[in-house]
Amino acid sequence: MTTMEEYINYGLSIIADKLKEDEGYFYNKNSFIDIIKELTHPKTESEEIDTEDEPESL
Repeated sequence: MTTMEEYINYGLSIIADKLKEDEGYFYNKNSFIDIIKELTHPKTESEEIDTEDEPESL
C-alpha cells in the first residue's frame, strides 16, 4: 500500500510541475504519452544538446 501511495504522489508531483511550467500543457493530446516517455527513457546529456544550430559536417 505504501509503495502505491509513493508512485501516486510522484506522478501527481510531476503533473503539478508540468502545470506550473505551462498551464495548457495537458490540452495536447500526447501530453501523457510524452510524460511516460520522459520517465521511461530520460534524455542523456548528448541528446539534450541542440544539434540543429550546428553546421553539417563535411
